Amino acid sequence: MNRETGDFFEENEVPEVYFRFRKSLLSGTSQYFDVSEFEILIDYLEDEGDFENINTAIRQAVKIHPDSVALRLRFAQSLIASGE
Repeated sequence: MNRETGDFFEENEVPEVYFRFRKSLLSGTSQYFDVSEFEILIDYLEDEGDFENINTAIRQAVKIHPDSVALRLRFAQSLIASGE
């Protein structure tokens, strides 16, 4: 992690959860991720500028973990950012 520059992930560092997420999207199957895995995934997608998949990940996260304040906050932020 490179916290000094504000980058969460080092160059070329791809979290394992991203590969699991992409596999689930490509296969059309749902896969369980815990709250911290969703947070890592969403952070990575933001760093990559993958806004389409951020919305998908956030919606899945809130559906699986409706009581997570952190994920509901991310959901609210995504709605504000998209103008919904």
